[in-house]
Parts: sequence; structure tokens; C-alpha cells
Amino acid sequence: MKRKCAFIVMILVGLWGSYVSAQDIYHHVATWPHTNGPKLRPGGMAVDAQGNVYLTNILQCSVQIVSSSGQLVDEWGNGCGAGNDQFNNPHGIAIDGNGTVYVVDTDNDRIHALDAQGQHVAVWGTSGSGAGQFDHPSGITIDSLGNMYISDTDNNRVQKFTSERQFVTQWGTNGSANGQFDWPNGIAKDSHDNIYVADTFNNRIQKFSSDGQFLASLTEGENGDGFYWPLDVAIDGSDTIFITDTSQNRIQKLDASGTFLLAWGAQGSQEDQFNWPEYIAAESGGNIYVSNTYEDRVQKFDANGQLLAMWGTLGDGQGQYYWPDGIAIDKDGNVYVADTFNHRIQKLSAQGGFLMTWGTKGSGIGQFDMPNDVTVDTMGNVYVVDSGWNRIQKFNTQGQFLTAWGTYGEGEGEFDSPDGIAIDSQGMVYVADSVNCRIQKFTADGQFLLQWGSYGSENGQFDWPDTIALDKNGKVYVADIQNDRIQVFDAQGQFLMAWATPLPQGIDVDDNGNVFVTDSQNQMVRQFDSNGTLLTQWGMRGADDGQFNNPQGVATDHAGNVYIVDSHNSRIQKFSLADVTGAIGSLPVSLLRILSW
Repeated sequence: MKRKCAFIVMILVGLWGSYVSAQDIYHHVATWPHTNGPKLRPGGMAVDAQGNVYLTNILQCSVQIVSSSGQLVDEWGNGCGAGNDQFNNPHGIAIDGNGTVYVVDTDNDRIHALDAQGQHVAVWGTSGSGAGQFDHPSGITIDSLGNMYISDTDNNRVQKFTSERQFVTQWGTNGSANGQFDWPNGIAKDSHDNIYVADTFNNRIQKFSSDGQFLASLTEGENGDGFYWPLDVAIDGSDTIFITDTSQNRIQKLDASGTFLLAWGAQGSQEDQFNWPEYIAAESGGNIYVSNTYEDRVQKFDANGQLLAMWGTLGDGQGQYYWPDGIAIDKDGNVYVADTFNHRIQKLSAQGGFLMTWGTKGSGIGQFDMPNDVTVDTMGNVYVVDSGWNRIQKFNTQGQFLTAWGTYGEGEGEFDSPDGIAIDSQGMVYVADSVNCRIQKFTADGQFLLQWGSYGSENGQFDWPDTIALDKNGKVYVADIQNDRIQVFDAQGQFLMAWATPLPQGIDVDDNGNVFVTDSQNQMVRQFDSNGTLLTQWGMRGADDGQFNNPQGVATDHAGNVYIVDSHNSRIQKFSLADVTGAIGSLPVSLLRILSW
């Protein structure tokens, strides 16, 4: 209740110093795809005796506890901050024999100790280079006696503490000699309490005794080609060593002597592929968990690299996305999504049900390379900005190819990394030709009509025009990203007005002339009237419902619902407005209908 009241008060006093006499307030009603598992931007991991996995969630500044089947059991943390119940960019995590959980609170330069219920026990560490101080620590491991070893990353050292958090010793300086480090990250211990450190920029794993004496350097991986930026190391109950060979997007497995045994993985978004695997945890029985950072998921494998399970929403299945961008709604309420990194278009019902998809990566007809935006005309034809091939492709409502136009260049009808597209009521097509810093206008079959714009910050000039929207009167709204503004033109490209708004990525105009803009700098959505007056805004950085991570496209339907492409959370969020009678003093308040499916 306190958070809800605080939110309403913020709106009433007016964001950006504006007093708003009546406001539309939007609340989340749906997320596609829907998941009961953790909402991920995974960091470090640890596994308890019951097989539950403890994850640090970098984006949400929290610890998530997930069952062995991938169901979210609990979550700790009270947002990003420096309080005793808060974290700021948490990374490493470890659990001692008593069930106490230790979290490396990286950007706060400290370590948290929590009991098994997530209650605060202790916190220690400050910013610095002295004993017991840290500079962006990242990894933690605990030996059989309860001593803790912490990779103090930007200080290029390891620090050792007792179970009572008393400093014992430290070792390491910046360099490439034995016992020196260049950005140490993950850390693990074997059954003999030897300590293994992922010495990332030296492309090796170093092995030490528990008092910091250098023992060995592990550098030989598959085919003798070693590691490239290894970020973490884990050791199972038989002292088998698993390494996230991060920049090579694979896992390498070594025996206890450091001899290569097995490697698996490649770059990609398939179930057994990785996109920057960062942290790794091993069960005593040999199963391992990998945090696949840029795929926003965790993958579970057996000791031979066979996939057992996967959590997270990013993917290439039906209704899954990989960093989508543009979005459009047709006259029947169907939703079209430019699933950019999957190089395809997906069509959904108004309720989020999957209907169809088309496109694969390539240069042929109906293929795409980074499709960034999509729009639909009154006949149901679908236009796609095929950004990587500098062209527009047109399809019918069933995804069958009709025509295409454009090639790389600066001439009329040519493009350089086009990003946005919109269609007016007469069927004229407007394209944001981003690198060429101009808008081009075409007929529905791709005949060039006119263009306007050049590089700059004057009225009518652009610095990366990204997306376009049109109102029912034919006015053209352009999100001029690097100039942090919206510009408005008539249908012939004559400048009408502009207003400032930070890093506008997506834009749409509803039936009432309200302008909705996604702000990827502040991770929110803003609603303006047609004159650029701010009416309301919502959102913050995160992965919960109503939170965003790099919001991109926005679209509105005839019922007033607002659809947001939450790109780096790889999902679509839908928001709805419901007016209910109410007042604070003489101020009418719009309350919200909250619904989930």
C-alpha cells in the first residue's frame, strides 16, 4: 500500500515539474511469453543440499531461489540500493554448511550474509584497496572450515576471511606472472580446499593452496587452444573442473589434474548454445548450471554436456523472442512483432496467442537480417524494415511475399540501416532512413515520392531518426534519438514542432491523439498530448511486470491498450486503462484494472 500511495503522489505533484490536473494511469495486464519461473538477468549461482539453485539477478538487484525444476520459490532484496536489504549489481553467491548465504554486492563493494530465510545477518566491506576493502568484487567460495575467499576483481587479488568475517590474508597483484591476476572473477575450491581462480584477461585458471601459495596454471583446453576470457570455474564432488570459456561461448571440462576431457557449446540461442556464458555452478553429483547472460536464461546439463533443463523466456520457439524491436496492431487487433535477433516476424492474437511466424536469416525473398520494425496497412498487408539488407519487404496477411524495394546507398529509394516505418490512411509509406538522417516517403508499392532531413540538430534535421508514427490528421511524428526529441511534420515534410524527451526509441499515436514514447535511457514509457505536454509516465529498470529493460517499439489498439516491446527482457507487455470514479481533493483520479493471464 505504501508503494502504491507513493506512486500516486508522485504523479499528482507532476513529473518534470509539471502539474497535471487529470491523469491516465496505465497498469500491466499481460506479459508474453508468460513464465512461472524466475525473471532473469542471471549472475552468480550456488546450489544447496536440497538441489535448489540460488541466483543473483543483476537486473533486479535480488537473489532468486529456484527449485531444481525451474520454479521460482522465493526472492530476496528490496530493489537496487545500499541498504541492508538491498543490492547493487550482485554477482557471486555461496552457501556455507549452516545454510548461511553470502552475496557479493559488487557495486556496493561489500559482502552480505543472509540466513536461510533471506534475513540480514551481517554486511562487511567498503570501497578501497586495504585489507577487508574491495573494488568491484565478483566471486566467492567457502572452504570446508568455513573460510571465505573473495575475488577482489578491480584490485586484482584474492582476499581470505574466517567464518566470523575476520581478514586472514590476501594474494595477487596486477600482472601475468604466476600468482598475479588481470581481472580475476569466478572462484571455486576442490575437496582439498585448493582454490581455483578464473584469471579472465590472462586467459587461464590459477590454482592455489588455501593460504595463497601458487600451485598450477591451467591454460590448455580443447585441441590445446586454451581459453578466451574465462569468467568462472566450478568443481564437482569428484574434483572435476568446469570452466565457462565465455568469449568462445562454450563450457570446458577438465579432470582434477587439469587435463582436457570435454567441451560443448557454440554461439547461438538454441537450447545447447550460449551467448556469453558467465557463471557456472556444480552439484556434488555432477550436474552443472550455466548462467547464459545475454540469453537471459539458465541451462542445466549433466556432466557430459547433455541438456537437462532450461529456465528463462528468451528463445526461438513459437511465442518466444530474441531481443525484439518493432510492433504493430492490425484492424482486427492482431499483434505483429519484429523478432529482430531471430530474424522473423511473429503474429499473435490480441490475447497473446501464437498465430504464425515467417522469415529466417538470409538475403532471399521472405528472409531477413535484423528486421527492426513492422507496420500493417488497412488491407492487412505487412511491411517489414529489413534493416541489415537495407530494404523494405511487403507481405500479405498470411506472410506471403508481395514485393520489396531498396538497396544500400544515399540516393532516392536507397537506405543505410533503416529502422522505422509507418503508413498513413492513404497507404503512403514513411521510412526512417537512420544513418542517412532522413525520412523517405513511398507509395504502397515502393515508388519514391519525396524525402526530407539531413544530419544535424536544427529543426527538420536528425541524428539517427529511429521510429515514425502518424496521427489521424496525417501529421508525422519522428523519434529523433540522438537529439533526444520528438519532431512533428506535415505529410509533405514541413516542420511543425518539436519537444524534448530522453533517448526516444519507439513512438505511436492513439485514436485520441495521445503520443506514447518509449524511453530506453530511463526504462519507462511516456504519454504526451499532441502538443508535447507530458501526461503520465510509468516504468523502471527491472524484469517484473511493469518494469523494462531497453523498451523499444510501442503500439496502441482501438480499445486504448498499449503494447510495449520490452526488448532485452525478450517479451511483450500489455497495459490497459480503466476509469473509475474517485478523487483526491478536487482532482479526479483514474484507477486501474489489473488482470493477468
